[in-house]
This record gives sequence, structure tokens and C-alpha cells, in this order.
Amino acid sequence: MSITGEPVLELMSIAGYDAMTLGNREFHFLAPAFRSKIGSAKFPILCANLHSTGSAEMPVVPSINLYVGSFRVAVFGLSVPMITSRMFISHISDYIFEDPISAAARIVPALRSEADLVVALTHIGLRRDRFLADSVPGIDVIVGGHSHSILAEPEMIGFTAIVQAGSHAHSVGKTVIEPGVSVQSELIDL
Repeated sequence: MSITGEPVLELMSIAGYDAMTLGNREFHFLAPAFRSKIGSAKFPILCANLHSTGSAEMPVVPSINLYVGSFRVAVFGLSVPMITSRMFISHISDYIFEDPISAAARIVPALRSEADLVVALTHIGLRRDRFLADSVPGIDVIVGGHSHSILAEPEMIGFTAIVQAGSHAHSVGKTVIEPGVSVQSELIDL
């Protein structure tokens, strides 16, 4: 069996992505196939709620730190749990997913203590993004996916802005953040 990489990751690398979160298309439950699927990405793939079940190498990282001017930005990723400990396939999988809200509650306080801005890249759907914003304080912006939702303007839940730009490259979202002041976004049709 041969698993090929996701061709869009090459284009995203050329476009200069800083990071992305793991989605359904990029995941595989066996380590060699997983590495093959995401191997062409020249940027980090983030997923704070994915863990190795044994000695398998983790081809993703929970978070990264970026500097935008003088601002320290912590970016972390969350994905929909594709394999959990309750599933039969977990016995043969090299990886298992933790609940994304629990993972965020664990990682955000540490990120918040060292960053001016905390951004979550999620692939958990708009309903779970709303729950995340309501449940885990300290996230400034959630850039979400999975539900293919389109938000023309940021949706505010407390102090957290949620943005989503739909799917299939119909549009790109542009978000401008002034920490402690405002979050503005727009959708640009492609």
C-alpha cells in the first residue's frame, strides 16, 4: 500500500504558510502513512490534542511561537478526535486524540503566560469553536474549520473572536488584530 502526500501542502508551502492545524485529510492512524501524507509541508502542522500511543514519532507539534513586530504570538492547533481510546481501532493505531477542549484547557495557560496574543487554529467545527471560546479563557482568536462555516465578521464569545472563511478556497479570510483593542476581519472572494 502506498500513501501519497496531500498536493495542497506543496501549494501552501509555496504560498508561505506559517502553520496549519491537522484536518481529516491529513491524518492517518499508522505512522509511516501519516508522515507520507504530510511530508510535503514546509511549515509546522499543529495539533495539541494528538498523542502517540507508543514509540511512534510525532510528525505534528502542539504549538509554535511567532513574533509579529514586537508582539509574541502563540499559535496552537486542535483537531476533531478521529480516533479515541474508546474506539476499537485505537488498539492498532499509532496515535490517539484527546478531547480538544481538555487539551486547550491544559495548554492555554502556559501559552498565555508567555505571549501577547494566543491564537487557536481549529478543525473542530463552529459549534465546538463556540464551546471552546466559552470554556477556555485566554484565547484571543480562534481561526476555525471543519464545519465549512462562513463568518463575514468575527463572532465574539466573551473576549475571544472566532473567524471562519468557508471551504474549498472560495474565499480567504483576512483578520487584523490590535491586541486589547479590536479584531476585524473580512472575506476576500477568490
